[in-house]
Amino acid sequence: MAQTIKIEWNNGFNGRMMAPNGEFAIGDEQGKMLPYNMLFGALGSCFYSTLLDIIEKKRLSLKGTTMTISGTHREGIPHTLDHVVINLVINASGPEEKYLRSIELSKQYCSVYTTVSKVAEIAVNVQFINE
Repeated sequence: MAQTIKIEWNNGFNGRMMAPNGEFAIGDEQGKMLPYNMLFGALGSCFYSTLLDIIEKKRLSLKGTTMTISGTHREGIPHTLDHVVINLVINASGPEEKYLRSIELSKQYCSVYTTVSKVAEIAVNVQFINE
């Protein structure tokens, strides 16, 4: 299935990305997204969507999840990613090992994770809370 977005650029690094489900500003000014913000957002949203599908199939539930993603670049040109860290704080009451297995499966089935893992090492850290 083909995916399409449109970006309209104004003078300088000032643009607007439009997709079928929404739009946002791109640029280096306050309130705008930078390229790696969008890449990390794509990685996080794909990973979480995949995780939700797996958790639903296992009949588990989540009360909430917080995800923080950071990364470092290689020296030289192009400045490709070298290392990415995904920190998950999962609020759930089920057995932790079932959630950890679901996270491992998400690593296998998330297409953006697989794409990024071709150029960077990705670490996933998990913390559980039950509130």
